[in-house]
Amino acid sequence: DKLKQRQFEEGLKDCRAALKIAPDSDRIKENYLVYLNNYAADCVQNQKLEEAELLMKEAIAQMKKGGISRESRVTSIKNYTALLNFLNRADEAKKIEQLKVE
Repeated sequence: DKLKQRQFEEGLKDCRAALKIAPDSDRIKENYLVYLNNYAADCVQNQKLEEAELLMKEAIAQMKKGGISRESRVTSIKNYTALLNFLNRADEAKKIEQLKVE
């Protein structure tokens, strides 16, 4: 609901809290990753590029822990790669593109 209401910071706190309560829940991990991607996209739209990058780094770190759908992993990699390319950091983008998506 907070995502729909664009209450990103508050919603992110809730996601992090849920992850602490149930760190093995794939559903919570998935929702958390989706939330990070959407929040980062909003930051890009509002020219908060540093904040967007921090959120994408957090998404990639969470993705690497497992329990995330292939679709969400692909989305995270594409989003972070696009952001890095936009920031003229193609070398870093290529490294992110290399992340394994099974």
